[in-house]
Amino acid sequence: MLTVLTTCIILWTFAQGNLSVYCRILSGLTVCTIVFYLLLMIPLPVLAAARSFTETATGMEFVWVPGGSFQMGQTAPETKILVKAMGEDKFAKYCLSELPCHQVRVDGFWMSKYEVTNGQYRCYKANHDSKAFRGHSLNDDKQPVVEVTFDDAAQYAAWLTKKSGMACRLPTEAEWEYACRAGTTTVCFWGDDSELACAYANVGDLSAKKEWPVWITHECDDGAVVTAPVGSFMPNAFGLYDMLGNVWE
Repeated sequence: MLTVLTTCIILWTFAQGNLSVYCRILSGLTVCTIVFYLLLMIPLPVLAAARSFTETATGMEFVWVPGGSFQMGQTAPETKILVKAMGEDKFAKYCLSELPCHQVRVDGFWMSKYEVTNGQYRCYKANHDSKAFRGHSLNDDKQPVVEVTFDDAAQYAAWLTKKSGMACRLPTEAEWEYACRAGTTTVCFWGDDSELACAYANVGDLSAKKEWPVWITHECDDGAVVTAPVGSFMPNAFGLYDMLGNVWE
């Protein structure tokens, strides 16, 4: 079940870069989760051999996302689905900027394998409270951190920069979309069948519909009423989890 509708993403690199954020806001909720990326300035032969990396200050796991080219923005099937689901007015307000689809090239980078958890964020701010959604706690250490602002994310990045010795910045929209698509051209990274969603993502599903019968949901059950512990579902081809669902990216 999806409960959080804005996501902030952070990219780590040794080279300082401009901070920018890609947040798609689909309702009045303004809580964020943080997804961290790490780009290590080490020789390419080492990168080829080392496909995973663990940051010791928080225990965050990272995987190498190889660089490449992709078609960024909405495909025609995606546009059709979004207009049908959102209506033309909301589509124009929130999604029209994703057109036209165009080719983009990105360099390789390290990205966290999972969304940043409450437990990892509390290494920085021990008393952080992700609160609850309609009586369901979002505070478990393994759930993704929510109820954080842009400034919170920037301050956490600055803290983690000092702890790890590696600079931290937000990624471009292209870097995030490239990582999410993971080489696919379908509507979702698992394909075009929306009923497969419950295997790959924590979405509005039958478990949510039992709790809130008026909701329009997928006709499958992912077993989670609100946010699930990170890594509960299948990853994309880059080995990244929860790139769709759990909290909105």
